[in-house]
Amino acid sequence: MNRYTIFIIFFGLLVSYACANKSSYTGSMEGSFFNIDTTSRGIDIPLINETQTWSGKGWRGERISSQLLIWAPESKKELTIYSSALSGKENALIPETHISLYEIKYVMTDVFAEGCEKTGIENYDSSLVADLLEPIKSSIQTEARVPLLIWISIDIPPDADPGYYSGEIKLREGRNKGLKFALEVEVLSPDLPPPSEWDFHLDLWQNPFSVARLFNVESWSEAHFERMKPTMEMLADAGQKCITTTISDKPWGGQTFDPYESMVKKIRTVSGSWTYDYSVFDAWVGFAMECGIDQQINCYSMITWNNEYSYFDESGEQEHTVSCKPGSREYDELWIPFLNDFNDHLLQKNWQDLTTISMDERSMEDLLKVIELVGREAPELKIAFAGRYHPELDHALFDLSVASAHVIPDENLAKREDEEFKTTFYVCCVEEQPNTFSFSNPAEASYLAWYAANRNFDGMLRWSYNSWTENPLHDSRFRRFPAGDTYIVYPGGRSSVRFERLREGIQDFEKIRILKEELILEGSAESHEKLKLLNSQLAKFDIQSLSTIPASETVAEGKHLLHQLSR
Repeated sequence: MNRYTIFIIFFGLLVSYACANKSSYTGSMEGSFFNIDTTSRGIDIPLINETQTWSGKGWRGERISSQLLIWAPESKKELTIYSSALSGKENALIPETHISLYEIKYVMTDVFAEGCEKTGIENYDSSLVADLLEPIKSSIQTEARVPLLIWISIDIPPDADPGYYSGEIKLREGRNKGLKFALEVEVLSPDLPPPSEWDFHLDLWQNPFSVARLFNVESWSEAHFERMKPTMEMLADAGQKCITTTISDKPWGGQTFDPYESMVKKIRTVSGSWTYDYSVFDAWVGFAMECGIDQQINCYSMITWNNEYSYFDESGEQEHTVSCKPGSREYDELWIPFLNDFNDHLLQKNWQDLTTISMDERSMEDLLKVIELVGREAPELKIAFAGRYHPELDHALFDLSVASAHVIPDENLAKREDEEFKTTFYVCCVEEQPNTFSFSNPAEASYLAWYAANRNFDGMLRWSYNSWTENPLHDSRFRRFPAGDTYIVYPGGRSSVRFERLREGIQDFEKIRILKEELILEGSAESHEKLKLLNSQLAKFDIQSLSTIPASETVAEGKHLLHQLSR
């Protein structure tokens, strides 16, 4: 019996339980908006205050979201669903093309438990969680007595007139009257720049090898790039800055279902010299740039987690693996020729200024040796590192990302900013909250960007944009990791509640930055008080407070203040 069969059986049992225990089903279709901070676990109807009207507000160029809950009738139904345009005064309009509707589908999830130290998914309670966003074209199929969840995204046009707009979402079964839900949107006058101009330094690691496996296409073929395009464009639309590349096989061992392979083929010739094939590296970087990700090329890694490095040996006509540590003769013989050749190649491609030699969670001893080697052999290349904070390395690390619990002194952060270095934080399987696990409170994804603003970080890093599990559309659990830790979007360019809330938080980060700049520039007593109010609100985004104050409460307060300051 495979995992998918088990999933279907489990889902059926939950449906039966809901049918037997849910007294609110009346046989007729009903529905209500409900707060996007509320996650539907299992397939029960969550406790909500029923309302058929939703009111939202946002800047010009901003995306705002809501969600609908439909009480499904007692039998399967084919529903037509669509949104009208939103109409304002004097023929002002937000076209229906700016309103996207998605069915929120369920995937298997579990619990945090011991975080990275979990012993296997079979040992922990599992459940269903509504997370996957499946675009709705025109109609949707409901299951008998199973609640239908709909996610609504409204992209406010950058040229929209400020003011109030209204429209509606309609659901209809055949020619029956159906349901209507009112949308009310207030467009505020400030402008949010397009994602390509956002300052937030977003670094979500991409895994192209997962795409090849999921869609059963040859790696780096035309079909492979075609399958990757929606996922990469969605990432660019969230303001992603970094392209994840690999210059070693399995830089992180086998921690993902689809291990990373080197994008540069290293060849030891019969004469003992080295040649390098950059064709895959060049194709991947060029493709990512075409998708809109073009500010930084991160190359992993000159320190693999197992200190093993592979190359093709022409004399033996086979792959060869050498085990060596930074600073050893074998290590230098492998990496010095590469650094010199790679540096020349990047210069020819005009990518030298964008490229970092990137490492994560490696020892101080090994880091120092690699930094010294790169500085000697290819000083034009920058260094990126994610891991424990070492203040003595500040001068050498162009891009530094520290775990969320680590504190960088304010004076050190300011000095790094003066040097135009990038400083971010990261979360992974260690941090229970805030995080983006499939079972996390959705508001925690937004909280992450607010936390960055509070701590004066440039942005955030997460190791897993799309390192998909074996069956990611149905099961987000994976080995010892908390469910959803290995990916935040789904195959085929499908977004998630988690990813949309993260993007929402990044928008808030940009709004905070813009408002701060304007208030400082204004320099009045009133603007000074507003700035104090904003900084006071930001100070509430302290991870320690999450043990008593939920992320949703702090985020809601912060967004309310931004709306007040935007008028």
